[in-house]
Amino acid sequence: MNLVIILLSLLLLFPLTVGAASAPARAVFTFGGLSERSGVLFVAKDAGIFQKHGLDAQVVNVRSGPVGMSALAAGETQFHGGSATGASIGAMAGGLDLVFIAGLINKLDGAFVVNPTTAQQEKSILELVIAGTEDAVLMVEAG
Repeated sequence: MNLVIILLSLLLLFPLTVGAASAPARAVFTFGGLSERSGVLFVAKDAGIFQKHGLDAQVVNVRSGPVGMSALAAGETQFHGGSATGASIGAMAGGLDLVFIAGLINKLDGAFVVNPTTAQQEKSILELVIAGTEDAVLMVEAG
């Protein structure tokens, strides 16, 4: 009787151990330009967030939006970070099945300002601390 209980227990637990040993799902993320928006992918990869959720993520920079759309159409990437441009709208009009997911980043406007002008500093909603001169900046901090 004990042998039957042990065998049934092993049969019930065996599928759980097989699933736990499976390899993470592979996902390729492409983006067409360097900005703070694409930086989120690198932070997530370096922090191990993809791995934590069972994804073997590869982040790839492509030359442009149309190249990213071509990679999606060919099945070489599963996700492309980009805007609703002529390339993506045209691909959808041509029959490519795309889904847009909106993502917002608070307080960023898509531009890196290395040495902000006085007008940019006044316009900013961030508290900027700048060390340097008008011609050469040593440090910019925001909070």
